[in-house]
Amino acid sequence: MGSRQPRSLSLDAPSTLSRRPQPPTNQSRCYPCRTVQQSGHRPGDRRRQSLGIGVHRPGSLYSIEPAKTLKLEKFGGVKPTPYSGGGTQVVRGFVQVRTTGVYELRPGYGGSTDNIMEIEGREVYRREPGREAVHTHIKLTGGRKVPFRITYLTDQANGPGWTARVDIPGTLATVVQQDGKFPYLIDDQSNWIDRKDVWYRGVVTATADQWRSVGCGAGDNSIGPELGFGHIVGDYHEETVLILKASQGNRSLGWDYLPPGSERFEHDGFAYAGYRNSPARWEKGTKPRPINWYAGKQYDDCFGAAHEVLENFDTEFPHWKGRGYEIAGFVWLQGFNDMVSRDVYPQLPKDSEGNRIAEYSELMGDFIRDVRIALDAPQMPFVTGVMGVGGDDASKGYEASLEFRKAMAAPAALPEFKGDVVAIPTSPFRDEPFAAIQIRYEKVRQMAYLLRTKNRNAANADGSMPKDEQRACLKEYETKLVTPEEVALRQRGASNAGYHYLGCVRAFAPMGKAFATAILEMRSQREQR
Repeated sequence: MGSRQPRSLSLDAPSTLSRRPQPPTNQSRCYPCRTVQQSGHRPGDRRRQSLGIGVHRPGSLYSIEPAKTLKLEKFGGVKPTPYSGGGTQVVRGFVQVRTTGVYELRPGYGGSTDNIMEIEGREVYRREPGREAVHTHIKLTGGRKVPFRITYLTDQANGPGWTARVDIPGTLATVVQQDGKFPYLIDDQSNWIDRKDVWYRGVVTATADQWRSVGCGAGDNSIGPELGFGHIVGDYHEETVLILKASQGNRSLGWDYLPPGSERFEHDGFAYAGYRNSPARWEKGTKPRPINWYAGKQYDDCFGAAHEVLENFDTEFPHWKGRGYEIAGFVWLQGFNDMVSRDVYPQLPKDSEGNRIAEYSELMGDFIRDVRIALDAPQMPFVTGVMGVGGDDASKGYEASLEFRKAMAAPAALPEFKGDVVAIPTSPFRDEPFAAIQIRYEKVRQMAYLLRTKNRNAANADGSMPKDEQRACLKEYETKLVTPEEVALRQRGASNAGYHYLGCVRAFAPMGKAFATAILEMRSQREQR
């Protein structure tokens, strides 16, 4: 960590990564693209083993003459056949995977992970006592048995071990280790790097508290824009950087995050909530009936939690006691709920040429001003990640996003924000291969709606089709649109819907880097002024 003061603090709020990893498949559990990689199988009955107990010849771990050979009734599972004591223990057998792919072998359990493993004479794993494990990935053919040998280096030899497929399309492990993307995330042995000069603290949700690495998103196997963001700011600053992140999904600026400077207004017979009013709207002239939420509650929750961390900085981070901090920048990434809201943003007359969501621009300006006041940082660099739903072309079904993008980006052009607020388009970061599959799934979802509502353009126009026939009809329709390979790809490489950029690392990692670069450029320009 650097010693120069003050340290820099970056506040990143909010990105929306909330869904849990996908359920197990027949290739073991695979974590989607926003996550690290597929976890592995215990070998179980996929290996046939024998145990050779021999005498170790100095100079080579592999020159062993077995004193005796024993059959292991069970190698995997929670109760493997016990090994005999004494000597250097070697297990020989066969490994067989169901699906062709590139695999990482993780033999042993606990103390028995100190071992050396070979497959067909090729070393695929080595962990010597007191050292880090070294993995060498190997391609295995589905259904083919190949011989392996494990030489244990301690007396704690036992059976369980794991295999993990590392070339699942779209997972972080594949993108980094197989495709060569984002090399700053791994070391020379392909282990994930904990960035020891960038600390992540999540508030409200995604509450990891650790050095920035994989596992700082919605769960231990998740990531968000902070992955690329932390890399850039960590390289730039000599001081340690703190990323303080709030990550609430399904939120709008016009309601949940309504800033304190926002007042109640009226339109077309309705009153619309101002800060801390409830509900979102009510008929003009009537008494509003509050619900268990109010305009700006998430703003209060988010910045209340942030203040709790900052006001108790020395207690929260005792290893930095007395060093203080500087607010270095703020990132805002959201938008979909505002775009589709019918309660917060009034509908315009049909064929109107106005922008229904123009009010968002006013709210965004208020939000920037209020956040700077809340954080006592009047010239804090502020980055708006302009919503990129629909990609660069905003294909059919997302036309409204074009108008919303204009409203979201507009405050950055205001004279008062010149040089201190930047709007970054996020549409170029969309993962197009996954997006193409998602578009076809949207058609499937639309067909389900047409069948359910007895639409005249669907097979259930007369309403006579039972639910089981509707499901069969929908399945047949899906099969025509999406191939089995695309189904598998989507399950493994995308972890969310289109309005969350499909949860893809190839979207979030470069997006975070773009946000960080913009903040650093604003800071540099300010220093030159």
